Amino acid sequence: MVFVLIFFGLSCQSTPFSDRLIPIRHKGYYGYVDAYGKVIVPPKYLDVLEFSEGYGGIKEKHLYGFVNVYGDFAIPLKFGSVRPFSENLAIFTSRFRFGFIDTLGEVIVKPEYSAAQPFSDGLAAVKYQGRWGYVNRAGKLQILVQFKYAKLFTEGKAWVTYDSLYFCINKQEKRLWSSSFADANPFREGYAPVKVIDKWGFIDTSGKLKILPKYDYCHEFHDGLACVKLNEKWGMIQKNGELLISIKFDELKPFSEDLAAARQGEYWGFIDKNGQFVIKPQFDFVGNFIQGVAPIRDGLLWSGIDKSGKLIWTPEE
Repeated sequence: MVFVLIFFGLSCQSTPFSDRLIPIRHKGYYGYVDAYGKVIVPPKYLDVLEFSEGYGGIKEKHLYGFVNVYGDFAIPLKFGSVRPFSENLAIFTSRFRFGFIDTLGEVIVKPEYSAAQPFSDGLAAVKYQGRWGYVNRAGKLQILVQFKYAKLFTEGKAWVTYDSLYFCINKQEKRLWSSSFADANPFREGYAPVKVIDKWGFIDTSGKLKILPKYDYCHEFHDGLACVKLNEKWGMIQKNGELLISIKFDELKPFSEDLAAARQGEYWGFIDKNGQFVIKPQFDFVGNFIQGVAPIRDGLLWSGIDKSGKLIWTPEE
């Protein structure tokens, strides 16, 4: 461990390319490289998590901690499990109970919940004795546990249910309109996907249907586009309901830096806004492009690619 700390300390002499590192895998162990393919954390750990907000979860033996973009341990290995940071707070577990820590590793929400969701819009959904409520960043219950299920707060609103139908509340726990739905996803860019009987459409912040329910599933809008599913295939629509990307892919992710991850058959590649593959399907898994680099998984290889599809790192045998 002394060697690791010395190695990581030397890495602080350089300025990081971005606020994330890319997971790599070699001979069954995991580490991180930067966007240039330079090894920042050697592949010697049992598990790593995707970077978020400048930190990546890392596992040694049976404990997790976090490293920063320099490869330094920002939070020691002392948690049973962790999840990526969201709004500068991360879920951790202790004795199979969920709580939250800050970027210093200090406990902000005590581990007393049976389940938890990431912080979003200043609140996090937590489960206690079979019911869900919301805690705030001070670790206090802002909305008491009472719901059968509760979803993320976004744009000041969240979907909750007492039984089988979802309705929308604000942070003061006020129900926003009388309508309820079979299911719903969070608001983004003023629209929320909702399920009416067995089909999905979109409502606006007044609760009015803006895109009629005709899809088998819908994700939220990102930069004016939403992924929609129909007859086991995926495409993208605009806010006026018109298709931008034809419904022809087996799976699809939102655009990031003008490229969207798309799966055709077993493999993932990347398409442009004309719906054409610019990086052919060849990977088992891909993440989104951020600052010109996307994480990929190809068989046993974990690495990253640039926008030409070139690997930024390959293991040395």
